[in-house]
Parts: sequence; structure tokens; C-alpha cells
Amino acid sequence: MNTFRILSLAALMAAAGAAQAGAFSYNYIEGGFGEIDGDGWVDDGDAIYFGGAMELDKQFGLLGSLGLIDIGQFDGTVLRGGGLFHTPINKDLDFVGTLELVYSDWDTPFGGDDDLGFAASGGVRYAVQDNFQIEGKLTVVEVDPFDDGLGLSVGARYYMNKQLSAAAGIANDAEFDGLWINLRYDLK
Repeated sequence: MNTFRILSLAALMAAAGAAQAGAFSYNYIEGGFGEIDGDGWVDDGDAIYFGGAMELDKQFGLLGSLGLIDIGQFDGTVLRGGGLFHTPINKDLDFVGTLELVYSDWDTPFGGDDDLGFAASGGVRYAVQDNFQIEGKLTVVEVDPFDDGLGLSVGARYYMNKQLSAAAGIANDAEFDGLWINLRYDLK
């Protein structure tokens, strides 16, 4: 489901961390908004999310998020939590991988549906300069009620100061296309 892909992107944005050359942060809180294109088979919709991440050591951390989704007559709540791994490729480029449990709960005119599944992602983030980063990732999601599959997302993050940043990007997969924005506050 692309909504889950968008939320996966949001979680990856959380996992992707701050764009400081040679000093990427994995300790933050963030919130964001996504605009979902239903590709003609469902209404267009909106998603908001709140999330965060906490570094446990130099390569591992935890992340989690709560997403609220409104797609026409479909309302969903998505709760995610899991781990992240990150390692530098060089001082300006990091590899980031995540593995999360995903719980989804949907209300529709036809009844409700909930499911427990997973999302796994891998991607990179690159510090173009001290206050500007680009990032991309691939995500596999296995959570009903929508089809599962592979998603691709890309984005850019601008740091207004050492702790506050804004980002925007696009997510694309087999079911939905979407644009997203977020604000992040780094805790380190």
C-alpha cells in the first residue's frame, strides 16, 4: 500500500537523520504531512505522522512513528516501531537500513480491517553541504489491507540551524504516488 510506503518514507526520513557533513544525527523528533494520489482507484488523501529515533551506539538505533491517514471514506492509523542500522560510506555519505513492525487499523464504509506486518528499507543520505542533504531509499512493506510491495522515495533536507530542519520529497510505488514534507528537531 502506498500510504504505508509514504509512512515508510517518513520513518526512513526519521532513520535517515540529520544532514551535517561527517556528523549525521540519529536522535530526533519529527512530524510531517503527506499528500496521496490515489491513482484513480481510490480518492486522493492526506497523511500526518509523528515520529522519532534514538541512537543506541555508533551504528544501531531505535525508531518509531504514528501515522493518521484519511483517504476519502477510508481512515487509517499506522503504528511502527523497530530498529535502524547506519554506517558511513565516507564522511558525506551514509548507508541506512531499517526493520520495523507495522500495525495498521483501517475503518471503511464496509467495516474495519487491521493487520500486523513489517517494513524493511535500505537507502543512502548524502550531505551536499553542511546544511543541505539529499536522500533516497527502497522499502518493502508486507501489511494488509492493501497490496504489498516495493516502494522508492527520494527527498531533500535543509537545515535552518544545527538542530532544526525541513524536508520535502516524493514517494512512488505500485498503488499510490505521494508528496511529503516534514520538520525535524535533532536532540544532539
